[in-house]
Amino acid sequence: MPVLKYKTFEDAEKNLWNFAADDNYFKMVLSLNSTMFKQTIVRDFPHGVHKYKFLKDAQKEMENWLMKRA
Repeated sequence: MPVLKYKTFEDAEKNLWNFAADDNYFKMVLSLNSTMFKQTIVRDFPHGVHKYKFLKDAQKEMENWLMKRA
C-alpha cells in the first residue's frame, strides 16, 4: 500500500471514500466486518473476584454462566 501525503485534512478525508466499488471491495468490507464481529463478542460474566474451594465448583459456575448466555 503506497504512502500518501496530504496538505489538508479535507484532502485526506476525500481519499477515504470509494465511489467505484467492485466485488473485491465488498468482499474486503465483509471480511473486515466479520473479523470485527468476532473480536467484539460480549462476555456476560459477573464482575469481581470469585473464590471457590474446589476447581469443580469453579468449572460448574462457569458452565452456568455460559448456559445463561446461550
